[in-house]
Amino acid sequence: MATPMTEAKLKERLMARPDSLAFSRLADLYRKSGNITQAIDLCVRGVEKHPDYVTGRIILGRCYLEQENLDKAVEAFVGVCSIDERNIVALKMLADIFMRQGFYLFMFPWDVLI
Repeated sequence: MATPMTEAKLKERLMARPDSLAFSRLADLYRKSGNITQAIDLCVRGVEKHPDYVTGRIILGRCYLEQENLDKAVEAFVGVCSIDERNIVALKMLADIFMRQGFYLFMFPWDVLI
């Protein structure tokens, strides 16, 4: 069984290889420990380097959700759907956000996913 990577190991990996996809795991650790701003900064930089990396965009969207920044969260999850239109995590998150905002299925702005 693989042991989870610690924050220190992930930081070390990212320092050694700044273009590594490890940014998403470290950002998720930051998010889970409440360091949302640090997680967002790391995700934004990582997604700039890896614009098609779905996991980084999902974590970014979750960070924005925790900040209650629904517009940015929608932007992040729509970005996921532009890469993977059937990504169940992004679709669920978008549905949850739109329900929170009072949109219902018949009002769902499906065109944002196209």
